[in-house]
Amino acid sequence: MNEHLKDHFISLLFEEYKLASFIWKLMSLGVNMDGLDVRNHHIILDIIGFPADNSGDARFRDMDELPDDYCCRDWLTDPFLELIRKLSEAKEIVLTDAGLKLKEGQDETIVRKELGSHVGWLFEEFQALT
Repeated sequence: MNEHLKDHFISLLFEEYKLASFIWKLMSLGVNMDGLDVRNHHIILDIIGFPADNSGDARFRDMDELPDDYCCRDWLTDPFLELIRKLSEAKEIVLTDAGLKLKEGQDETIVRKELGSHVGWLFEEFQALT
């Protein structure tokens, strides 16, 4: 795995984590945030080389057997969403004039380490496919 890319991927996922945490907090207060989404995880999957998710394609709906070109990325995205939900429960995100930040006194290093483990897992999964 390219360590230079890994650091960038962690930073991209950290931004998605902060925004998702902020949105989930607002939604828990009754603020509707439909349509506001950052999809950095999907961009990273594209860069690594995973096939595009075509599971929502209408041509697959009524098939008894799925063709070889069928791809669903849920097995890659679900663990990420579970991870950032778990991390967001323990951290508080605040909106500042410089953007979204972890509340003072909370350790960004822990979050980045967990995201780094996820990125490592993605590279392992891609290697297993190729």
